[in-house]
Amino acid sequence: MEVPKMDAKPGERDAENATVIADANAKPPDAKPSQQILEGSDPERMTLSGVKLNLLTLSLCLSLFLSLLDSTIVSTALVKITSALGGFERGSWVVNSYLLTYTGFLIITAKLSDIFGRRAMVAAGLGIFIVSSIACALARTLTQLIVFRAFQGIGGGAMYTMTFVILPEMCTPDQYTLYSTIISCVATMSSLFGPIFGGLISQKTDWRWIFWLNVPTGALCIALLYLAIPSRFPYAHQSEAPQISRGALKKIDSLGALLMLSATTLFLTALEQSGTGTPWTAALVLAPLLTSVALYAALLLWSKAQATRTTAQEPLLPWHILTNRFCLGLFAQAFWMATIMFSLTVALPQRFQVVDRASALSAGYRLLPVTLVDPLGAALSAYLLSNMRVPAFWLLLVGNAVQTLGVGLLVLPSANLLAFPASRYGFEAIVGFGLGFTSAATVLATVLYFEPRDISVGMGGVGQFRSLGGAIGVAVSVNILNSHTAAGLSGKLTAEQMAAIKGSAEAVGGFPAEVQRVVREAYARGWGWQAVALTGFGGMGVVMLGLMVERKMRRLEKAKGEGGEKAEGGQELEGLEGAEERRQK
Repeated sequence: MEVPKMDAKPGERDAENATVIADANAKPPDAKPSQQILEGSDPERMTLSGVKLNLLTLSLCLSLFLSLLDSTIVSTALVKITSALGGFERGSWVVNSYLLTYTGFLIITAKLSDIFGRRAMVAAGLGIFIVSSIACALARTLTQLIVFRAFQGIGGGAMYTMTFVILPEMCTPDQYTLYSTIISCVATMSSLFGPIFGGLISQKTDWRWIFWLNVPTGALCIALLYLAIPSRFPYAHQSEAPQISRGALKKIDSLGALLMLSATTLFLTALEQSGTGTPWTAALVLAPLLTSVALYAALLLWSKAQATRTTAQEPLLPWHILTNRFCLGLFAQAFWMATIMFSLTVALPQRFQVVDRASALSAGYRLLPVTLVDPLGAALSAYLLSNMRVPAFWLLLVGNAVQTLGVGLLVLPSANLLAFPASRYGFEAIVGFGLGFTSAATVLATVLYFEPRDISVGMGGVGQFRSLGGAIGVAVSVNILNSHTAAGLSGKLTAEQMAAIKGSAEAVGGFPAEVQRVVREAYARGWGWQAVALTGFGGMGVVMLGLMVERKMRRLEKAKGEGGEKAEGGQELEGLEGAEERRQK
C-alpha cells in the first residue's frame, strides 16, 4: 500500500499530486479531504535510509518508551514510595504532576521545533528528562518528588510529540504505515509495561532506581540521535533550515499554552481536593473548578480571536480545527481511550496490592493480559486500514466497543467480593485488544481527517488530548476510590487507623485481622465503582464517534498519476491541487 508522504516543509505541506479519500465529492461541506498519496521525492528534503534510518528509529522508539513508561511506572510503586516519603492520600499527584506538564507542552514543543530545529528539540527534551530524573531519584519528601516529576513531564512531553512530528518526515511514503505501526505499538506497550517494571524495581531494589535507570538510557538516545541526523534535519541544505530570530519567536502562542496548562492544573486540583474528602461546595474545590472552566473558555475565545485577525502567532489550537467535527471526533477518541488506559494501569495494581495483598511485582504481572494482547490489536487495526482499506470510522467503532465491553465485564459481581476470578484476566485481554486497536486506528486516521497543512498540529493534538484524558481519568478514578473507601470505613476504624491508611496503604498489614478485612472490602467496593466509571468512559468514546459520521466513510486509497484514479463507484478522484484551487475560489 502507498501511504501519505508528509515531507513538505513544516507548516507548508501543500499537495503535489492527488487526494485519496474515496468519493470525496460526496462529503458534507465541513468534511475537507486531507489525505495525500504523494509520489516522487522533494529535492529540498533529506531522505534517510539504511543505518541512519535505523539509528533514528531506535532513538525515537527508546525516547517514546521512556516518555510513556514514566507516566505509569510509578503506579505499582506508589505504595512503596509513600511508605518511604509519607502522604499516601496525595500519592496520585506523583502520576498527575507528570501528566500535567507533559500535556501542557506537547503542541508548544512541536511549534518550537519549527524555530530551533527537530534535533535540538528532541535533545532538549531528553536533557530535561535526564536531569529531572536525577532530581526525582534524590527527592527526600513527597512534595519534592511531585515538583521534580512536573519538570520531568516537560521533557517527556517533548520526547513524545517530537517522535510523531519526525515520523512522517523520516521515512518514504511506502514506509509510513510500517513505521507508524511500530511507533503505535511502542506507545501503547510502554504505558502498559510501566506497572510491571515499577513493581519489579520497587520489590527487588530501591524504588529510586525507577528514575536512575532513565539516565543511561536517555544518554544513549541522545547519542543515537546525533549519529543519525544533522542539525538541519529534515532539510537537505543548511540554508533552508529555520533560522532563530525575533520574528520566529513571535510565532509562539505563549498565552494559549499558559491558558491550557493553567486550566488543566486547576481542574485536576479540584478533583484531587474532592477526592480527599473535601466537599464539592468548599472553596478548595469550587474555586479552582470554576476558574478552570473560565480559563478553558478563555482559551476557546483566544483561538477564535486569532482566526479573525492577522497575527504573527501560530495558535496552539487553531480555530478551524476546533470547529471541524471530524477533527474534534478524532481528538475525543484519543481522550476517552486514554482515560481507560491510564486509569486501569493505576487503579488495578492498587486493587491487587490492597485487596489481594499482592506484591508490587505480582500486581504488575497481573496486568500482562492487557499488555501482551495490546500490540495484536494495533497490528490488526493497521492491517485492516492500510491493506484491506476498511474505513477508519468502523475501526474506531470496533475498538471502542471492544474496550468498553472489556471494562464492562470487569464490573460483573463475583460470589466473593475479595476474589479476582481467573475469568477476569480474560476480560483484561479484551480491554488490551480494544485499546491497541483504537490507539493504532487513531494515529493512522490522522492523515484522513486533517488538512495537509494541519498534519503536525493534528498529531500534536491527538497527543495533547491523549495525555489530558489520561490525567483526568486518573484523577477521577482516584477521586472515586478515595470517596467510596472513606464512606465505607467511616465509623469502623479509629482516627489513628484512618490516619495510618492515609499515610501508607501498607499500614493495613499491621491492623487486626477483622479490621484488615473491613479495609480490603471497602477497597474492593471502591474498585468496583472505578470499573463502572471506566465503562462510562468507554461509552463516551462510542457516543463521540457520532461527530465523525458521514455518508461515504473515509478510507486510505491509492492515487495513480495526476489524473486521479477511479473510486469504487466509478467517480474520479481529483488531484489535490485542483480541489484546493476550487475551494479557494
